[in-house]
Amino acid sequence: MINFKIDLENDKIALIQTKISHFDEIYLVASNRVIWEQHPEKDRWRRNKFEKFFKAGIENNLGCFSIYDKNLNKKIGLTRFYSYNEDDNAVRIGYTFIDPEYWGTGCNKQIKRLVLDYAFKYIDKVYFDIGFTASAEMQHFHKSKHHHNVYQAAKTYPEIQLEVKKDKMDGVNLTVITRHFTFAPQRVNQRNGLI
Repeated sequence: MINFKIDLENDKIALIQTKISHFDEIYLVASNRVIWEQHPEKDRWRRNKFEKFFKAGIENNLGCFSIYDKNLNKKIGLTRFYSYNEDDNAVRIGYTFIDPEYWGTGCNKQIKRLVLDYAFKYIDKVYFDIGFTASAEMQHFHKSKHHHNVYQAAKTYPEIQLEVKKDKMDGVNLTVITRHFTFAPQRVNQRNGLI
């Protein structure tokens, strides 16, 4: 079985297993309202709300990564593996947030590269879930083309699930799975009648 509770790093970023002692430094980042303003749980910046989120990460059976900027010697966010499915040989990556100062800088791409490279040594598929209720995050996703986040909303919102599979040529195949909406290719490049 794959050991998900490991540390990963490159020359700029380290993903280290989150400890309770990381809370204050991580909360300093998470208390930034901008991170959560488009999220279904918009008040996760509040200490009592974030404590629950942080505790769930600590208690996650696959661990939780504190994202560490090695150059500036500071923690800048969290991410984690979750929902390992042994039968499907798949895992999910999510519950990610990073300091907005790092949005659009390539930092998230480095984080994803670290976790994907490690995961694909042992498993066949990785899933990323994207909830459309986070329009600011989605704008960042479109900007970096690698951003994701997992949103557990009380209401039904459109969702995209990205399934990433390693292929035999040392690349990856991407499958887009939608929920609560469908693509309408017949309407692409057509006026919507509102113009």
